[in-house]
Formats: sequence, structure tokens, C-alpha cells
Amino acid sequence: MNRQPGFTLIEVMIAVAIIAILASIAYPSYSDYVQDSRRQVAKQTLIEGAQRLERYYAQNLNFSGAVSGSTLTLISPSSDFSDYYTLTATAAANTFTLSAAPKGAQASDECGTLTIANTNQTTGSLSSCW
Repeated sequence: MNRQPGFTLIEVMIAVAIIAILASIAYPSYSDYVQDSRRQVAKQTLIEGAQRLERYYAQNLNFSGAVSGSTLTLISPSSDFSDYYTLTATAAANTFTLSAAPKGAQASDECGTLTIANTNQTTGSLSSCW
């Protein structure tokens, strides 16, 4: 009897099952890593906006001129930020608040909306978000 070289169906099914198990373990970790990296971009954008507002205040002695409606006019967020977060700003003469609300693929982020205020107080849904 001649035996043909190759894999049996059982061997192929076992290999596919092992790959599926490894993928089911690795994918959630990868998704968490991607969300965390997007959150880092959002925090960086909020900090940059707060720094620009403080610089504006040093020159103009108020924050209110730096915000038009709910748009911060001092920075143009990158597409890495804009694709996954919405930046909103509120400002009065001596106070400001910047917020980054997640959207799209980032909407399921456990940290929710990230904010920073003129007092350097930062908030998120969890204390570990900042």
C-alpha cells in the first residue's frame, strides 16, 4: 500500500483550533493596547491645548478670546485625535475646561470623556485614566 505524504484532516483541524485559541487570547489585548494609545494622543492634545490657553492668558489676561463657540482656536488637533475624539472647550475670563469625548471605534473606551481644567484638574471615568 502506498501512503501519500501530507496532512490528515484531523491534523489540519487541530492546527486551526490552536490558532483560533491563540487569536481569541491575543485580540482583546491588542484592542486594549490600541485604545490606550489613542487615549494617550487625546491626553497629549488636551495638555497641549491647556498650555496654549495658559500662554494666551499670559498675553491677554483672559481665556475667553481663545474659544469660539465650543471650539478651541489655538490648536488644530491631528487626525489621530479627530478620528477618535471630539474636542470641546469652554472658557470664561479666568477659567477654562477642555474635554475630549470618544467617538467611533474609541466610543467603547472605559475612560469615557477626558477633561482638563485651568486648575490642572484632570478627570475621566476611572482614576487610572490620567
